[in-house]
Amino acid sequence: MCGMHITGKIGYFEKLATHILLMSNLKDHGEVAMANGEDGQKIRLTARLPKILGHVVRIAPNELVFSTPQAITDIYSAAIKNHETWVKTSFTDFGTGDGGISWEQDPVKHRKVAKRISPVFSTKSIKAKEHVLQMYVDMFVKRMQEIGGSKEGIELPKASDLLHQRVIATNHKCPLKFLFVPPRILRTLPHVLGINSQEVQRRIDQRANTKHLDYFESLVPPDAPIPTGRELNHLEQIAAQLLVAGYDPVADQFYGLLFWLLKEPDVLATLVEEIRSNLLRYEDIVPDALVSLRYMHACIQESFRMMDTGPNGMPRVSPGAMVDGVYVPKGVECQMSFFAIIRNEKYFRDALSYRPQRWLSPDHPKYETKYSDDMLKAVVPFSTGPRACPGRESAWIQMRLFLAKVLWAFNLELVRGKDITFDRDFSVHTMWNKPSIWVRFIPVERE
Repeated sequence: MCGMHITGKIGYFEKLATHILLMSNLKDHGEVAMANGEDGQKIRLTARLPKILGHVVRIAPNELVFSTPQAITDIYSAAIKNHETWVKTSFTDFGTGDGGISWEQDPVKHRKVAKRISPVFSTKSIKAKEHVLQMYVDMFVKRMQEIGGSKEGIELPKASDLLHQRVIATNHKCPLKFLFVPPRILRTLPHVLGINSQEVQRRIDQRANTKHLDYFESLVPPDAPIPTGRELNHLEQIAAQLLVAGYDPVADQFYGLLFWLLKEPDVLATLVEEIRSNLLRYEDIVPDALVSLRYMHACIQESFRMMDTGPNGMPRVSPGAMVDGVYVPKGVECQMSFFAIIRNEKYFRDALSYRPQRWLSPDHPKYETKYSDDMLKAVVPFSTGPRACPGRESAWIQMRLFLAKVLWAFNLELVRGKDITFDRDFSVHTMWNKPSIWVRFIPVERE
């Protein structure tokens, strides 16, 4: 493949010649026509392509899909002065006139916004919000103690909606609100944006009277002028994106963890033993005490691997660069099939199975040497490079705290859904569509 350099005003015929040259440069790669996939299985089709056509596949006239760990680094970590060189495509441009943070295409603007909100996700700031997080997790545990032990069980993922009315009432004040916003509301974007605008305005009006720190503390300080016009629109976009980005990844992983653990009783038993032997009292379950629970960490990591948090491929525009030994001309759109990587036996032994032991260190009693060559760095649930998720530390704390408290307080029993399989019953329409399972949350009896 060869590159090209075009200067001056490009006329119609020059554009046509450029297009023909570009198509010629891409023609050596395996090709496949990609339908929209109304059954939500496009992600699995993309994952099968590398086995048939190789590690780089052309899925559209000007679009390639890569499926190697090295490609992740080459595309998403490439940067100059912390500005990515592979620019985000317009696939998340909803015509709002402002890209906020995660939808912003301009690397310079993105970096500016990222620096502005970074204090919100600092270790100090997260620590200051910890008591609020504890409060909402405790509310969930208390509710499960009341209704979770019923014979028919609780339907998941609907169980995570139980607190949504209470949490929505405090919307931008609750760090855990993302866990409980019902998907049926979240996925009706115009309705969500309307609610979001109202809540942003309400948060601005209350900026001097908040009961605790929240994600807007550095964006709407009490002594700042009231935002209007473009600044108000900008805040609305950031709020909407924090909501969308923060809800599904964590909610998916909470559901996914319970799903995989209930399907692997031995793994569940080992994790329960680790939690209950190290945390003798419910009050002992605090974020700092959970960091040393290595098996829990491994279980969460493996859930991230099994249920990819970036199923959309995260497309980028090539600046004219090499990707895993392949030159990609400037202007060509590229995306990753993370799903193909994590299901490839070349990179992960027993790739289709939930095996937390692959994440353990050799000195752990559950470690197995057969997983020693697994390409663990290929799992990037929070992305990598300049656009890595700023809320990753917060997400980890939420996952650990939620899982520890639930498994300390309850014995889980799968009532309905034992025949559900990941490959047959899970699908993707931008976000994961998760099948319903019924689980009993049986309170643990202690003396």
